[in-house]
Amino acid sequence: MLYASEDQAYVLSEDCTTGSLVEETFANLEQENEVFVKVCLTVVDDFLVMIISA
Repeated sequence: MLYASEDQAYVLSEDCTTGSLVEETFANLEQENEVFVKVCLTVVDDFLVMIISA
């Protein structure tokens, strides 16, 4: 799992299944005035987490 903010990026241990783009999972979570959008891109074989300010 990749956790990215404006000035930081963290790699966390969580993978998708291998293969082409099979699944996109969007999870909107509010925490500390931020919206977390989780997108599973199997084409890169891991989770990408994009943080969008609320």
